[in-house]
Amino acid sequence: MARMALLVISRRTLPLLSQLLLPWLVAGQESFHLASASASLPGWAARGRVDKVESLLEHKADPAASDDGGSMALHAAARQGHQAVAWLLLTAGAPADTADGQGLRPLHLAALHGYESLASLLIQAGASPGAPADKLSQQPLHLAAREGAVTVVELLLAAGAPANAQDIESCTPLLWAAFSGHRSCVELLLQAGASLDIKDDTGQTPLHWAARGHRAVTELLLSSGADAGALDDEGRTPAHWAEAERSDEILRLLVSAGSPGSRPVEQSTPPRDWIVNLEL
Repeated sequence: MARMALLVISRRTLPLLSQLLLPWLVAGQESFHLASASASLPGWAARGRVDKVESLLEHKADPAASDDGGSMALHAAARQGHQAVAWLLLTAGAPADTADGQGLRPLHLAALHGYESLASLLIQAGASPGAPADKLSQQPLHLAAREGAVTVVELLLAAGAPANAQDIESCTPLLWAAFSGHRSCVELLLQAGASLDIKDDTGQTPLHWAARGHRAVTELLLSSGADAGALDDEGRTPAHWAEAERSDEILRLLVSAGSPGSRPVEQSTPPRDWIVNLEL
């Protein structure tokens, strides 16, 4: 009899229970689908699939959702240069200037890979051309200068990025451009007021770094007034670095500009052969 009573009660209360539980079940299902859509958004953004991203956004995927590393779908789109996807995400409300776990904002990634149009879109959407920097204290201009992304360097400078910002190693964008040998970037930075005299945390100037093998940059820096006799923290001049790298043409330029080396140019040894791994 007790079982029958329970059965009768359950049958009588089933409609009521259904009415009470149905909204909760529906909400849970919607929440699950929404979380699933948001989680898959970065993957499709990285692939540049406008159709998939558009569909997920129509199904209420969160454009501001981030993964465990703090990266959003907009980071994924910026890293791969998918401008149309980035535009969709920004239009849907994705924040233009949010940093991931490494402090990298979408603009950092666009600058790093030389995506000028995408960088311009992000700036128009409110991304700062300068600070905040990443965890290495590098701003987008540092990355663009290092990689030789000339059009992005020009864009960032025009948008107000500081030419003399220093990173965690005290390197300015000019130091990075000189280090990498990107003459056009060096020229743009000098025109924007970049200092020839700011040293990194080892006391080296842009000329010290250019002297390691970048003749065109060395000539430009010297003609712009770089100090050929500047000493780093170990008392080495740019000529010492040219000498160490067996860059004899650069060494001649520097010595003639007043940068002392430790041996006469005419006694310099031939350049070393580079060993190339053909299996790479």
